[in-house]
Amino acid sequence: MKKRIKLFISLFLILLVITGCTFSKDRDRILKQLKKHDVINKKWDLVVETSTTTADLFIDTVSYDYIYETKDDTYNVVRIMDNEKKYTIEVQYDVYYYTTKEKSKGSDGSEKEYTAHHFESPRKIVTYYLNPDEKSSLFTWKMEKLNEEELDNKTTTIKISNTENFEYHLSDDIAAITIEEETNSSGRKDIKINLRSLKEGDATLTTSHLLASGRTVTYKFKIKVNERLDIIYEQEPVTN
Repeated sequence: MKKRIKLFISLFLILLVITGCTFSKDRDRILKQLKKHDVINKKWDLVVETSTTTADLFIDTVSYDYIYETKDDTYNVVRIMDNEKKYTIEVQYDVYYYTTKEKSKGSDGSEKEYTAHHFESPRKIVTYYLNPDEKSSLFTWKMEKLNEEELDNKTTTIKISNTENFEYHLSDDIAAITIEEETNSSGRKDIKINLRSLKEGDATLTTSHLLASGRTVTYKFKIKVNERLDIIYEQEPVTN
């Protein structure tokens, strides 16, 4: 019985590996095709290869990310989306790239320091569809541009639904705030908080409002503005 359980677990793990990753040799072929299509410029220098994962029960790879530095001292990221036989490629142009020192625990409980690579706030995102089963020439796969989007990273919007007696406070004046109100189908107000960056820094945006039950709910958002004046936010867990 134990042998059968071990065999089942082994087969499951093998299946997980096969179905859950785009192999390194496939990624190499994809990168060569992207160079043929001039999506990856020959003058770009590869800084690092990393990946984006989810924190589920099983760690799932979302994409394989190649960070390039250009001759203009900007950074572009080529993302190969995982587990697709016909590949979706996302290219993020002029990202804000930085590294941090992080710690992880090994199987023996010891802590090891590693360098984490971060990229955020692209100025433009272009998505391509790359099909190895069709050729545009003898040695070149067919490629199609799916979408192109220009981004304004100096503004962002936070939406809060079903609010009454809405209040807010920003701990530092790193951003200008405007409030928009809309009445939703339930007759209550939806609030859109529009933030526009003013200066580099970090701040906490605290909001409070009443639920239909009469209970007050408080949200907290971490607001970050980098030296390029890109603005991003992250919501903290609700504790009340």
